[in-house]
Amino acid sequence: MLAPPRQVCLAYKSEGGRIIAVLSSRPKPDMEQLLKEALPIDARSGSAIVVRQGARGSRGSLPPDAALCRRARSATSRARKVSYDR
Repeated sequence: MLAPPRQVCLAYKSEGGRIIAVLSSRPKPDMEQLLKEALPIDARSGSAIVVRQGARGSRGSLPPDAALCRRARSATSRARKVSYDR
């Protein structure tokens, strides 16, 4: 389950990291704790992970910041490509 955020962190390591938005149906505090345990800050290669709770495809689930949403879509697409290419 945490492979995509880990892979995105590794993909942006050479650029010093990025902001990665994770949209989850799990409660936000639970997901943040899971990420904290499974992918500690020092293993994120300079990336920051922002967690939002909501449904996929729901515009209200992500913040209205267009740049953050663009980056999140881009990161999600790249993470899917990396995980399926194996």
